[in-house]
Amino acid sequence: MEQWKQYKIEDICEQIFAGGDAAKYNTSKHQTPVHNIPIYANSTENEGLYGYCDKAAVSVPAVTIAARGAGVGFVAFREKPFVPIVRLITLITNKLADTKFIYYYLKNRRLSGDGSAIPQITVPMVKKENILLPDLVIQQQIASILSSLDSKIELNRRINDNFKLGGYHNG
Repeated sequence: MEQWKQYKIEDICEQIFAGGDAAKYNTSKHQTPVHNIPIYANSTENEGLYGYCDKAAVSVPAVTIAARGAGVGFVAFREKPFVPIVRLITLITNKLADTKFIYYYLKNRRLSGDGSAIPQITVPMVKKENILLPDLVIQQQIASILSSLDSKIELNRRINDNFKLGGYHNG
């Protein structure tokens, strides 16, 4: 079995950048036929959904990391086109890394901010983080298994919610 190799995150990404100002986009708080691209910010609530706009800034699968405030370190996988704002850090992986594997790796790693009064993670901090990776095929296999488990957990959560709505809940 091949050994896992250590990399800096900057070595496994084509791009690492922080989102900008929402004001430069044509935004809406509600999804419409025109405003159908999600905008994500630094929040854990509703996966960080801020609103919608008419043009994507990122059109490939990516990983985002909340960089400021109470949700600092919150990691999300973004499969569809989106716009990151308010310093939300976006990672677009290169051929060394599977994006979904990187999502699971970072989600379970718990990145934390610096010691300032308002916790924050910066792009230079993320770039210099070490990460251990197996070869790409193994990454894809691991990500597939974890994704399948996540889907089953989500299905069970929805079933439980339906039981609660149907009055079958004792609590």
